Amino acid sequence: MHHITNKFIEEFNHRPDFICKVPGRVNLIGEHIDYCGYSVLPMAIEQSIHAAFRHIPESSLLSLRNTASEYGNFELDLTKIVIDKTTFHWSNYFLSGVLGVINMAKERNLNINSGVEVCILGDIPPSAGLSSSSALVCAGAMIMNHIYEVGLVKTELAGLCATSEKFVGTEGGGMDQAIAMMAERGYAKLIEFNPLRTTDVLLPDCAVFMVLNSMIIANKAAFESFNVRVVEGRIGTLVLSQKYGKGSIRKPSDLQKGLGKSLDEMRRLTKEDLHEEPYSKKEVCSILGITEEELEESVLTSNTKHIQSFKCKQRLLHVFSEAARVEEFKKTCDNPQQASLATLGKLMNESHASCRDLYECSHPELDKLVNLVAPMAYGVRLTGAGWGGCAVAMIPAEKVEEVQEYVWKNYYQKLEKNFARSQVMFVTSPGPGATLFSLELA
Repeated sequence: MHHITNKFIEEFNHRPDFICKVPGRVNLIGEHIDYCGYSVLPMAIEQSIHAAFRHIPESSLLSLRNTASEYGNFELDLTKIVIDKTTFHWSNYFLSGVLGVINMAKERNLNINSGVEVCILGDIPPSAGLSSSSALVCAGAMIMNHIYEVGLVKTELAGLCATSEKFVGTEGGGMDQAIAMMAERGYAKLIEFNPLRTTDVLLPDCAVFMVLNSMIIANKAAFESFNVRVVEGRIGTLVLSQKYGKGSIRKPSDLQKGLGKSLDEMRRLTKEDLHEEPYSKKEVCSILGITEEELEESVLTSNTKHIQSFKCKQRLLHVFSEAARVEEFKKTCDNPQQASLATLGKLMNESHASCRDLYECSHPELDKLVNLVAPMAYGVRLTGAGWGGCAVAMIPAEKVEEVQEYVWKNYYQKLEKNFARSQVMFVTSPGPGATLFSLELA
């Protein structure tokens, strides 16, 4: 905390009043299903965003500094926030959390005529699938919740942050914000949605989780692919909903409940009732009985209107099978006498194969990294949105050095880039969620 405090003093010539700390996360299993309404199983990691801040009552200015010089600084009037979805500036994520709380404060008729100075320091690898962007959203929301005395508790903040991320054009679910806010040291969390609820999951103590960064940065095309996956699942759900007379259900979990089917039965229906070839816009409109304009307005998002075909069957097969794997992973962890590392590892391996082949959200280099680690691990899979980023491996505790040495020689040294081992590979254990520290007595 001394480092971020000193950086704040360098920038603003006085001490901060508070420090907000928000962790990154690694998702152990349950990829791309939170926005489909299904449970996920992440844990918070030690790497975090630290945001030192000071309330400036006589101003409406947000002064935002980042200790990493390549990210630059940012200032704006809090009464005139506009977030440009077409630009990928780091400050947009922080601002989306700020804007979410400001909107809530306005609804409650609270006074928002004051400003804030903020200095950000983070050690979550960016664009690596460890939720550095959502940590920024949560930091922005926590700071403004405190300054404007909105009174939102962590569960409410998690939900608000998930919704607010849409200000930057992300059609996500809510996992990242929920684990960032509600994590507890020593436990992974099963996170359920609608309503938001978390359950402690004690992981086996005879294995460790290692995070390995592929060093492939998910680019703008990956961001677009993510939003396409969201609407492909939505369209597939609408097609099945239409076939079974359930109206216009858009979310896979809602359709499952409406039909009263098990996850295995939903997989069977998907295999039988959706065809392998991509659905064209024209075909989707014909099935749903709507015009192309209505499809674009009510089903697609602003950044997916140009998409002409949709792989609905493959996406839903991933969703229903991944949701079942989360259930089995949790059930296995809940029975420590019978908890099988082989079972957990098998589920992780199956998850990666599904992400790679059905959801198509992996990357050749990430697959190469996974394949290198697999023979020495109980299980290994991509974590986060994919298209690059990180893998998470469950390995025997006694094999940590062996795995790191092998992967360093056979993957990282071949990249011919200058970085330390600790930057690209680290063992992690479940950490605590977001916290706010007062420096008034420090």
